[in-house]
Amino acid sequence: MNLKGTPILVTRPEPEARGMASLVHASNGFPIVQPGISIECCEDEATLAELDRLSTYRSAIFTSPNAVRCALARKARRDWPSELGFYAVGQTTRRALLMAGFPEVTAPEEGGSEALLAAVPAADFGDTLILAARGGRTLLADAIGEAGHRVAWSYVYRRGPPERSEQAARQLNSQWGRVIVIAASAEILKNVSEMFDGLTTRPLVVPSARLREEARAMGFAYVAVSRRPDDRSLLETATRFID
Repeated sequence: MNLKGTPILVTRPEPEARGMASLVHASNGFPIVQPGISIECCEDEATLAELDRLSTYRSAIFTSPNAVRCALARKARRDWPSELGFYAVGQTTRRALLMAGFPEVTAPEEGGSEALLAAVPAADFGDTLILAARGGRTLLADAIGEAGHRVAWSYVYRRGPPERSEQAARQLNSQWGRVIVIAASAEILKNVSEMFDGLTTRPLVVPSARLREEARAMGFAYVAVSRRPDDRSLLETATRFID
């Protein structure tokens, strides 16, 4: 993959942004780092209490690598019951769980919540704990609940507004005519669009058709969808916009 010096606006939150920026650099691109959200592990006892009741569930679903990181910061890997079924909404989250020492994790090859439900019938999850940030999608919880199982949430992290990087603003200004934007959620896209006027005129790469439609509703005209949500797939898709 050769990005031919193209400036890429990296909008993932930290610490994921550093990993994508490194890949952009290694692929002969120019990373411009402006996280679209901030991530903070949650210490609210009310929202974390379900982690102390893991033995009452059949399944645990992790919605993002941040959910993995923050859940394990609260409860060490050795304290997770081995009889639990572990699930991830995508391959990036699955890899985070495997790296943390979970031996078997089920995740769809492509897609997110819809793809996980297509791969695993809702009735098969049993009573389920979903590890996420407050305000996320409820598709999984709704489907599993409708199948007759108990569903609870453990809000192990919170999303907040990002700080505008003046360095990123200067880099965008100097490289504007060649910038390609990469964004993994509607919230991220909305935040960075509000930071930088005219961003909707730039080419955009997103990880799903659903987000493509949301981006178009925001005014983005040039939107490509990657086959997978991982960094390499997103950047490979960005090469469609490079002459």
